[in-house]
Amino acid sequence: MRELFFWTAVVSCVAAQALILRSTWRARARAIHGGARTDVPQPRTGAEFTWVILPAVMLAVVLTFTWRAIRETSPSPSALPAPHQHDAPPLPL
Repeated sequence: MRELFFWTAVVSCVAAQALILRSTWRARARAIHGGARTDVPQPRTGAEFTWVILPAVMLAVVLTFTWRAIRETSPSPSALPAPHQHDAPPLPL
């Protein structure tokens, strides 16, 4: 169940990052092709790059540590107890 939550979070983070990149590229294309408003200041490319890449790197770090924590706390199949055998003698018929 933990892994399901983890992979759901990964998909959500990737989707959010893709939408951030899409909005950045669309704004950049609009500015290049003259569709941007002139009364709104345009961000510098370095600042744009930083604010797009920084969240992606931070999410990757958080997801990496989360994955490691999940794997460390999940019992391995060899660590699971053997199925319980009934220790009582068989009942006489």
